[in-house]
Amino acid sequence: MRVPNINVQDNMMTQLSNLRQRQVKLQEQISTGQRLSSISDDPAATERVMRNETEKRELTQYRRNQERVQQTSQASFAQVERMQEIAARGQEITLLSSSVVADDYFVPYAAEMNQLLEEMVERANYTYMGQHVFAGTATDTPPFDVTRDGSGAITAVAYVGNTDTAAVNISDNSTLSGFMDPTRNADIETLFANLIAVRDGLVAEDAAAVTAVADDLFVDENNLVEGLGEMAGIQARIENTMRFDEFAFLRADQRIGDDVDADLAAVAIEYSQAETAYQAALATSADLLQRSLFDFI
Repeated sequence: MRVPNINVQDNMMTQLSNLRQRQVKLQEQISTGQRLSSISDDPAATERVMRNETEKRELTQYRRNQERVQQTSQASFAQVERMQEIAARGQEITLLSSSVVADDYFVPYAAEMNQLLEEMVERANYTYMGQHVFAGTATDTPPFDVTRDGSGAITAVAYVGNTDTAAVNISDNSTLSGFMDPTRNADIETLFANLIAVRDGLVAEDAAAVTAVADDLFVDENNLVEGLGEMAGIQARIENTMRFDEFAFLRADQRIGDDVDADLAAVAIEYSQAETAYQAALATSADLLQRSLFDFI
């Protein structure tokens, strides 16, 4: 009587187990659409996926910073643009004082200048998302301190912020601020002084004093226009950076897909082959076991 070879049986069972595990693995890829479920599936591909995921996280954080800079710049731009319009209107009033012969224009223009000064205070102390945009890095306090007389009219405005720049990282090697260059905040302080001088000249009905400020207001307006140009440049730079990073994000995502996503057509063929091999192995094993049992009879 012959005894079945135990090594042959062990090898047979190991082969069946491996084939079955391969089938299960392929079924999982078909159901999930992904070929990686553990590091051991493909260590090199897993490392690449981890690097690309890290890049995506960094790009996502940079995108948040970029959006914050973009939004802050847009909000600041709108305030400066209105200040520039106020400076232009003040200059227009100074020119009118030399061409209008009637004296009754002083009172309404003085009232208008008071309103323009009040609006200037609103614009200069404007906050966006809880931050004063014209304060340098001292964004938690109003940057322009206002002095008023007994009737509530503005008599002086002083800048009490700083000239430091509040910048954030928008890429690996670049920082940018959405605020106007804080050294230009002194220009806003000067504009306040010149608007107050126009108002005081109108209240005193002194046409010469009013027209004397015309050239200064022209300089103020030009300074603000330069500030607008700088902020427009910031917005253009941010938009370009965002477009580039969006493309980089999509490329990283594509690289991850190349490593992770399963080729379903190829997997389906491989699964069919694995199933055929498994069925053949089962048939061979059954035949082998049957013959071994007959050897006992």
